[in-house]
Amino acid sequence: MNSSADRASELDKSLLDPLLSDAAPVDPAFDSGLAFASWSPLSRLIARYRRVRESTSKSRIQKVLLCLLIFFAITIVILIIVVTKAKRRALYLSHQPHQEVCDEYAVWAPLDDYPEPGYGPRLRYISTTSFNFSRFDNSLYFTDGSLNLFGPNIHGAISFVTDANVPKDNINVEIVASYESKEAFTPIAVCTVRRSPIERGIGIFASPGLAGMRHYSDRTYFLINVKLPLPEDGSTHPMFFNHIASHLPAFVHRIGDLQPTAYFRSFDVTTSSALIIVDSLAAGSIHLCTTNANIRGNFKVTNQLSLIATNNGAITASSTLESDGLSECRAGILSDGPLAVNFTLASTNDDHDRGEFTITTSTFDEPADVVVSSAPVGHTLELTAVSDRGGLRVALPSTYEGPLSLASPGIPPNFKYDPNPADPSGLGRNRTVVHYMRSESESDYVDGYVHWGRHQRGKGLGVRAFNRGEPLTGVTLEI
Repeated sequence: MNSSADRASELDKSLLDPLLSDAAPVDPAFDSGLAFASWSPLSRLIARYRRVRESTSKSRIQKVLLCLLIFFAITIVILIIVVTKAKRRALYLSHQPHQEVCDEYAVWAPLDDYPEPGYGPRLRYISTTSFNFSRFDNSLYFTDGSLNLFGPNIHGAISFVTDANVPKDNINVEIVASYESKEAFTPIAVCTVRRSPIERGIGIFASPGLAGMRHYSDRTYFLINVKLPLPEDGSTHPMFFNHIASHLPAFVHRIGDLQPTAYFRSFDVTTSSALIIVDSLAAGSIHLCTTNANIRGNFKVTNQLSLIATNNGAITASSTLESDGLSECRAGILSDGPLAVNFTLASTNDDHDRGEFTITTSTFDEPADVVVSSAPVGHTLELTAVSDRGGLRVALPSTYEGPLSLASPGIPPNFKYDPNPADPSGLGRNRTVVHYMRSESESDYVDGYVHWGRHQRGKGLGVRAFNRGEPLTGVTLEI
């Protein structure tokens, strides 16, 4: 009986193998006959194997399709990233004021150490180079020509000093580079650049390959020393220089005591996360801007002064504004940190009187102290001082004449004045001070005016001091 069962099993196997083989032909008559013999174990086994094969085939197709879908999704994401970076780079380049091109590349010479102690951080390698420019060029500028949107690990300091060894018609620029690795320094190009035959400068161009270099070993530190000539012996007039501009993010800017020996047509500095320190600087126009850092210095201008320190940057400045009585001299000060500025208003005409001046100051969340320590007789002044939720103090000289307006929410403004000051003109006149308080829209105001003499109301365009928000201390005006 067992032998009969074995023979039946072998018969089923011999019949099943050709049906499961892709190359085996199938007899249509036999196939249709099986459909009617559903009671046969052989037919049920064949149907089961067919269902398994169909299910396996569908699963393989689904896996292949899923792999293709993942591949295309990754490809699309990579393309989007590449295109986005290309567009951002193009946008970055399009916002550059000029497309500088290297004119003369730096030739570096190795140094064993810095020229002076405390010159900068001592990294593994130190090299130096230098350039010479004409004092008569319309513009000498320093630019960060980095093509890297994310900022390479490059920072440094630039200083402006006088040097008796520099020829009177030249400006010498000495650069010292300190770096941890040659691999990080090699892709950086330092060269002279040219906007026009009489507009030249120095550019620091970082390769896009430096993107993401944040490790200590990738650091590169530049020290740029700009040396100016001194006036000839016996000369009492400062030397004239045209436009100086520096756009070097993450570079500390130090300007020496230049006022006695140098006068600039204009002097512009833009940096970020770096101090701007000025011993003394005289120019027609001065513009200094930084973020997340402070500005402090002494300035003298004949046209315009602009100081901007944002992102918690503080400003401490002493400034002289000069006017000949015909043209206006302006100052604008903006700070997100504590503000302490002192202005001296001066007249350059023969009588040393009159002069037109405009001063605007603004600070946020920090106290502001704005002082006009002196001004010529007969001057006109428009001063607007604004503090957003910080205390504000404004002090005016006794020569001021004109309207006054103070405003502060929640805390009444404080107005202080000397009832019997001496006449600054020496004519023995009396000063009249009129002021009154009012409340409007949850704020308190003090309005009034000041004038010298019986019939003179003054020529001032007005002093306005405002405190916005809800300050801890209000507005104080002293005159």
